[in-house]
Amino acid sequence: MERLRPFLTGAAVTAALVFLSGCLYVHDDQVQPLKFGSKVGVVEINGPVTESKDIVRHIAQFRDDGSVKAVVLRIDSPGGAVGSVQEIYGEVMRLREGKKVVVSMGNAAASGGYYIAAAADRIFANPGTVTGSIGVVAQIADLGELMDLLKIRIATVKSGKFKDSGTFTRPLAPEERELLQGVVAEVHDQFVRDIARGRKKEVSTILPAADGRIITGAKAKEMGLVDDLGNFQDAVSWAGTAAGLGPKPRVVYARKKRPAFLREILDSMFGEIDEMGSEASGVKLKFQ
Repeated sequence: MERLRPFLTGAAVTAALVFLSGCLYVHDDQVQPLKFGSKVGVVEINGPVTESKDIVRHIAQFRDDGSVKAVVLRIDSPGGAVGSVQEIYGEVMRLREGKKVVVSMGNAAASGGYYIAAAADRIFANPGTVTGSIGVVAQIADLGELMDLLKIRIATVKSGKFKDSGTFTRPLAPEERELLQGVVAEVHDQFVRDIARGRKKEVSTILPAADGRIITGAKAKEMGLVDDLGNFQDAVSWAGTAAGLGPKPRVVYARKKRPAFLREILDSMFGEIDEMGSEASGVKLKFQ
């Protein structure tokens, strides 16, 4: 027994470490498909869309998986960065070429969240879902007076008069504001055109709701921005039926590696600080 004691102690320590590592990370970075039968895939889009890599990868995996016959996008997002939202929209449009795609809106699917939703074949919303907010925002901090108070001076050497547009060291010049307004208008036009393309509608039918207003899911249905009022299960049922699997299909979720509770808190804290810093350093276009 004495000879076995070191071995048993080592085995116990190893088991404890394995258990702790399992608590810290969920190692399911890939889609976890069922090993048999046809099914409906679910991709969740939660919170502000700051990056698109994971979501695009999960959508592509479902597109290439022959056993996944339809996909539900569960969206609970107020919007996000222009480039990331447009990347996801494009991937959903590609997915839609070969499989049915349906969106289930949660508490909110506004601005960039609605942009992504518009790429689906069908959209379900709850009556009180916050949606719409079709518009673009560029926010620029002006800390010039604070820097004067603190006697901070920054020298700028630039290659063109517009190169430091959006700097936080001074207010926007009139010609810079005009230039930025043009960029915002161009991206807004892209937003409206993509909604019209995804919804198979004329641009003129989207414009009345494209002034940045938020609306409820019930109002969105009246305006033709949403197809049905219903919850997540209703969306899954529609997807299963549309794919020939019946109203109660097998469902598989796309999951990404998620850190432990403590790490999520730290990432949230420092991520928010980093977001504030990046906004203060220049122009940042958002769908929000």
